[in-house]
Amino acid sequence: MNRRTSIGLDEEDAPLDLSDVAPKPTPVASAPAAVREIATSEGFQGGPRKRPNYSRITGRTEQFNVRIRAETKAEIYAIADENRWSLDETVEKLLEAFRGRSL
Repeated sequence: MNRRTSIGLDEEDAPLDLSDVAPKPTPVASAPAAVREIATSEGFQGGPRKRPNYSRITGRTEQFNVRIRAETKAEIYAIADENRWSLDETVEKLLEAFRGRSL
């Protein structure tokens, strides 16, 4: 006869003792303003700001990755945001401006 190993739930076994098991405490939902106030008081500045999506079909298919300083990146994003340009447009316009100046 093929008999399974008992895990204590069969009628012939002693009942399972769960007297020391307690339910998980219910998490308390905090108001977003209270969370923001606590985070600010602790010096948390939040994650990176999500940029608006100015995506549209442009016909650009090449990818260009480069390591730059944080200040340069912030300045390029600021120019793009101010003019509502995508990053590809911003780089192209900066290149046009560079070509137009006398060296």
